[in-house]
Amino acid sequence: MKRTAIILLFLLVLTSLAVAEAVNEASQYWVIEHYEIKAVMNDDGVLSVEEKITVNFHGQYHGILRTLPISYDIRKIKCSAPFAVEIEEKELVIRIGDADTLVTGVVEYLLTYELDPKARNEFIYTVPGTWSVDVHDLKFSLTIPKDRYYGCAMVIEDLHPAGKTFETAVDSKGNLVVRGTAELIPAYGHIELVLR
Repeated sequence: MKRTAIILLFLLVLTSLAVAEAVNEASQYWVIEHYEIKAVMNDDGVLSVEEKITVNFHGQYHGILRTLPISYDIRKIKCSAPFAVEIEEKELVIRIGDADTLVTGVVEYLLTYELDPKARNEFIYTVPGTWSVDVHDLKFSLTIPKDRYYGCAMVIEDLHPAGKTFETAVDSKGNLVVRGTAELIPAYGHIELVLR
């Protein structure tokens, strides 16, 4: 009887530890609370991009990964946090954060880069990229010089965002400006702006 009680107590402790570990793992997640993108196409067709990414880490993390397609020439990458760049399969991966430092809570990252479509007939810009987490409160603008958009068609392919708005306008310089917002883009969802 005493041996059975010890075995049951041992099993109860093991179960409690397993449940505590599962709860701890479940609380380790992060979400993008705000994402603002300003992209301006230069006269030579190169896109200058500024991204403000506000992340809320629930748990301790080293940072985030931002991926971009390597089908375009990506250059002049700068970030408000330490970063490293590597190529994995068909993507350029920007590892934002420090491998020796853990962050938690709300962290804002500012990322800038240039993206050259290499004189293609079709240019696809994915907003906000593809993330493995939900993106909340997205705001974006894409400005195209008047000499570049004349005669081109733009298609907005809407892949799963909720609470969205899109508008196009011509600014005082005659440039086309596409603006959009989305309250929520679920993990792996995005919007594609296609210029043909």
